[in-house]
Amino acid sequence: MNEEIEINNFPEYIKNSGGSMDENSFLQFPESLGTGYLKIIKPLPQLSIMLQHYELKKRLVIKRSKHEFSKSILIFSFRNVIMGKRNTQQKLSFSYMPSVQVSTSDMTLDIEVPGLFETSNIIVGIEAGYLQQLLEKDGNNRLTELVTKKEQSFLYEEIVSPKIQLVASEIFQIPATHHLANFYYKIKAEELIFLFLENLLQREELPKYPIHTSDVTAVYALREELLNNLNEPPQLAILATRANMSVSKLGKIFRQIFGDSIYNYYQKLRMQEAAFLLREEKLSVSEVGYQLGFSNLSHFTRLFEKHIGVKPKKYSKMN
Repeated sequence: MNEEIEINNFPEYIKNSGGSMDENSFLQFPESLGTGYLKIIKPLPQLSIMLQHYELKKRLVIKRSKHEFSKSILIFSFRNVIMGKRNTQQKLSFSYMPSVQVSTSDMTLDIEVPGLFETSNIIVGIEAGYLQQLLEKDGNNRLTELVTKKEQSFLYEEIVSPKIQLVASEIFQIPATHHLANFYYKIKAEELIFLFLENLLQREELPKYPIHTSDVTAVYALREELLNNLNEPPQLAILATRANMSVSKLGKIFRQIFGDSIYNYYQKLRMQEAAFLLREEKLSVSEVGYQLGFSNLSHFTRLFEKHIGVKPKKYSKMN
């Protein structure tokens, strides 16, 4: 049975389960839960950072409830930023994939944490007013209005970029006892936010379609379905019926959250899985292509190069 906890009480949950705080202010996981630690840093009153590096013995579903300060706090979640190795027996899920998610803190979300999977996450909370001050100095009114509007809830997600993975790995490398650690964490957390916003600005449009928790839940369930059927193109009418939405509304909300159409995002997912199969499973290019539903390997090669940056054969030799 899945165990559910609230993310705001996650450190307390670890303590109550027998976790202990060491001399470096790391909250160590008790052996009964798994291995790893959480560390909470607050370099500024307007900025908080939680570093998470652990491997749980059992799967958890964390319930992130509405924050008491509602939309005045923005939550940036950089998940699986240092890629753990997925066991070949573990079912493919977004729980294993590197992603960046930003939302107003009034969004209630279910966060699945898989068992027997080493994960590294960085959760950054920043006051909307503080971020607004930083953005206004650049005069980017379009972006400022989008991510700091107090009257509208939002959620955006991106697949982690190599730049974000690099900065994240640097954050985990600095010793907590370093005499400039808090200063360093502040700079790097703001750099992560910068990189996410830079990616966000590359979207063709930054929509302002009203979004609710029920919409997010439905769209995330459909996204998981896409991932479980990578060898079959999505049927929009069927997906919309399952989400209890019109095709038009589903397309708008999906594009708003993920920055792409359902079909294009599906192709991105196929190429992410293709990269995993080449890297971790050591399958041949033809085996990967056929497993993901490609009858034309030339088309698979072109699509892989478009999304990953190199041809699949070359990629397989790089790892």
